This record gives sequence, C-alpha cells and structure tokens, in this order.
Amino acid sequence: MRKTITAVAALGLLLMTGCSDDESGDNSAQACEDFARSQRELTNSLRDGRLDLNIHEVEAKRSAAVDSMDAAGLSTSNPDIKDRITDLVESAPTKTTELLLSKSQAEDFNRATESVARACASAGSVIIVNKIPIVRYMGP
Repeated sequence: MRKTITAVAALGLLLMTGCSDDESGDNSAQACEDFARSQRELTNSLRDGRLDLNIHEVEAKRSAAVDSMDAAGLSTSNPDIKDRITDLVESAPTKTTELLLSKSQAEDFNRATESVARACASAGSVIIVNKIPIVRYMGP
C-alpha cells in the first residue's frame, strides 16, 4: 500500500510540475509582432517618405525603426529569432538612400526580413512584413 501511495504522489507531483505556469516562458510572439511593426514602419516611411518628408526626416524614421527591430530581437528568448533579427539589424544599411537606390541592398534586406518571418512562423507566430520594391532605376 505504501508503494502505491508513493507512486501516486510521485505521479501527481510530476503532472503538477508539467502544468505549472512558467513566468520565464517564450516571448517570441511579442518580439515577432514588435519586429513586424517596426519593419512595416521602415518600409512605409521609405515608400511614403519620398513624397511627404525630407531626407533627414526619412533617415530619422529609418534609424528609429532599425533601433526598434533591434530591441525586439534583444527581447526574445528564442535564439533563432534573436539571431536572425540581429543579422538583419547588423547588415542594414546606415543610409536610407542605399535601401532606395541599391538593388542588392534592398534584396538583402528583403531576404533577411523573410528569414525572420520564417523563424517567427516556425515558433508559432505568423507575421506580416513588407518588401522594399525592386525597381528598374536601382543600381547594383
């Protein structure tokens, strides 16, 4: 009888441990959403800013968006998402004109963005991101 009680108690403890609320759980959903929002702000400012803002205002928006993407990457506990966001932030051009005028820079940014989106999707967070349009007048 004593062995049965011990076995039932151990099983109960094991089940309770598996069901406990983990406050340090994965926060990748929030990080992915924050990244996506910042990424869309960047691409929207590149698209719309050419009409409504001067280059200094567009540059300030680009810098703020990249900083927000970086913060999103630093906030996640998912190493794959963190690494992909870090790679994107570190490879992002420091000049807005490079994203607007260089086909290779825009393609690299789009690929890195899609890489982050895939990592988020595999973690269970589907995000919507924009692409920088590739147009004929862009240089290499």
